[in-house]
Amino acid sequence: MKLLFPSGLWLFAALACVIVIYLLRMPRRQIAVADLAPWLNLARAGRRISNERRTMISLALQACIVLGLIFGFARPYFAASTGGHCELVLIDLSRSTRAHDDTPLKVLDGTDKPSTKGASRLDLEKDALRSMIRAMNTDDRMTIIGVAGRPVIVASGESEPAILERLVSDLEAQDESAAFEPACQLVMELAKSEKNVRATVICDGSTDSKEFTALNALPSDAGKIRVVVTGKNSENVGITGFKSRKTFNSDDIEVSVTLFSSASQPLKVPVELYLDAKPQSASIAEIAPGESKTLTFQMGYRLGGVLRARVALQDACLEDNEAFDYLPAPRRTRVTLVTKEAMDEKIANDYYLAKVLRCDTAIEGGFLPSSDYEKIAQDKKALKSQFDAVIFDNWTPTAEQMPPCHALFVNAESSDIPAAVKGMLSDRPLIRKWDEGHPLMNYLNLRDVFLKQAKQLQLDDKSTDVVAELVSSPLILAREMGHRKLAYIGFNPADSDIQFKKELPLFVLNCFEWFKRGVEPVTQIPPGEPMKIEITDSTWKSVVVFPPDNAAPQKVAVPEGAESVLFYDTFKPGIYRFMGDAEKTPRLGFAVYFGSAKETNLNVSSAIQIGTADEKGHIADNRAELTAVDKLVEHHISSQMWIYFALFAAGLLAVENYLFHRRVFF
Repeated sequence: MKLLFPSGLWLFAALACVIVIYLLRMPRRQIAVADLAPWLNLARAGRRISNERRTMISLALQACIVLGLIFGFARPYFAASTGGHCELVLIDLSRSTRAHDDTPLKVLDGTDKPSTKGASRLDLEKDALRSMIRAMNTDDRMTIIGVAGRPVIVASGESEPAILERLVSDLEAQDESAAFEPACQLVMELAKSEKNVRATVICDGSTDSKEFTALNALPSDAGKIRVVVTGKNSENVGITGFKSRKTFNSDDIEVSVTLFSSASQPLKVPVELYLDAKPQSASIAEIAPGESKTLTFQMGYRLGGVLRARVALQDACLEDNEAFDYLPAPRRTRVTLVTKEAMDEKIANDYYLAKVLRCDTAIEGGFLPSSDYEKIAQDKKALKSQFDAVIFDNWTPTAEQMPPCHALFVNAESSDIPAAVKGMLSDRPLIRKWDEGHPLMNYLNLRDVFLKQAKQLQLDDKSTDVVAELVSSPLILAREMGHRKLAYIGFNPADSDIQFKKELPLFVLNCFEWFKRGVEPVTQIPPGEPMKIEITDSTWKSVVVFPPDNAAPQKVAVPEGAESVLFYDTFKPGIYRFMGDAEKTPRLGFAVYFGSAKETNLNVSSAIQIGTADEKGHIADNRAELTAVDKLVEHHISSQMWIYFALFAAGLLAVENYLFHRRVFF
């Protein structure tokens, strides 16, 4: 037998005090004298017991009462083994532990709001862990490891139940999948320096036995690995993937929504698409049990905002019924046409390149003479911030004045295009072929384009693509230099009938589309992944980020000359908005979204096996032992013995009061 509170034995001093008090109450020695009152002699003769014996019996009862209270306070129990255990507990904190398995599946109509029924899987896990804590021996220690995307030690070798219960109450499910494999490896490392190790896994059952393989290396004296499963098969349909992208050569965007069903029967699932809470589209997905299905929506890209997909269902896990993405506002490409001489409004209205710029609504066009461009080029920051693309028409700046952006050179040579001009081909050169697969040649047919003259070029650089060529010379070139894209036309469109054909505006528009192509801007990341924020304004000294749910804004300092900064606190799903420190309202943002078929699938594994597999993959000696919650308690009954001691003391107190103070028998 052991005591949970050995310090309670100090209360034996109270027992000594009771004994001393009763000794002082013992009757004094009496001397018999003659008594003239005969009725007193009759009263003494009627007594059943003497005062001395009566006092000793009362002392014995009082001592038993005090002993009962002392042992009740000291909390005695009988341990099943000698020596303290080192409890290593893995508890599942993945997103699926938020599921309420008793929630019925229901399609929502109109303004119906979903609700849940019963306790969540995480609540059941925490109850099981509390049962273990309350049944700990005084020399037991417990290490709790929370398992989500990465293992986290919640408590390390803690023996105080109150501290452990407080830590367990603070546990929350994470928007991540449970990575049990590294957590089991951590258990193995911790077990190397401990004695009397005992491992326990508390999970919702949505796991694979292969993730627990590392636990098989625990020493044999650790015994069975107790596995507590709190989940059960439940009906659930969730969004496991959500992404939007701009359609090439179009003003539309394509939105894909991927669903997974762990329901037991085929379902027709209503899927709705919203932009800033305004309905955009809806569809019905017919999905079979265990099936993954992707729906595609087309919508016009006119405005930016928060793009949200919703499954109109009430099911076991409500967290995967919505998905978010941030759609940046469409931005017009800032393009400037640079000519050698200035153009007034009348000339610009008649000039063929100016007409092309003005008819494209995705372009914010401007015109500059070469002299004004040279003035701007003296300030490198201004040169970088004012232009997205530049068209140099029959004029080229020096190498030091080149813009750090995309450029189209029309009959103008540049050192960035490594082609040497050997002369002029003036005898109406013919276009021999063009690369129909190149982005600059989309929808173009140069067969009927005639030239008066063109430049004879010599190209020795293999990094430059020949998009179109004459019989004896390249004609149109393209080159990519890091983030810059460059295009070159080796003839003056004014010396060709191309200025009267659709090929010229199509070629220019293809150039702008090609300039915009590349790595799509990151608008959606999973929880916990750092977000790279591009510095679009060189005057920013810091970036202010506004997390979801009106959380306190966070400021990220911008180092001198930095083109981007990293924001790390992205663990909470939702929409994050940010702005420069000089701005008043945020106009940019990104979404943090977690989708996983593993977490949406709420079906529980039929069995968890840990052990050495044979050639056929079978495990003869399974070290995993499915354990009910009430079986986790080692001394569940004996730890409650204090109640019986307290009842024993209370009963004796009632008996002593009835027999002695009321003088019923004594």
